[in-house]
Amino acid sequence: MPVISGKAWWAKVYTPTRYQDQGDATWSIDICNLDAKNLAIAKKYGMNIKDKGDERDKFISIKRKAEKWGNPNTPPELIDMQKSPIHTNGSDALLGNGSEVNVSFSTYLIKNGP
Repeated sequence: MPVISGKAWWAKVYTPTRYQDQGDATWSIDICNLDAKNLAIAKKYGMNIKDKGDERDKFISIKRKAEKWGNPNTPPELIDMQKSPIHTNGSDALLGNGSEVNVSFSTYLIKNGP
């Protein structure tokens, strides 16, 4: 699985969020401040690179739906540098804006129209 690195922004990785205009509940994270190497990875996989002119600079959004064909989907797995699950005192630790992250991902094509 490919990996992209950058700074986390607007991470919704513990509880899926349902946005009024987007339908299904999703886990999501923006991977921001992409350098040339990570921009090349995003382009290679056909990801939508955004730039809103703010401190996020060039970034991508990675999402996973909470349900897949009506069944619960597996949540994203958060691990530390030693590949241990991230927990604090029995509860999930926060992943704050600006946290350095390495995100493994997969992509798929969506066919629109006939």
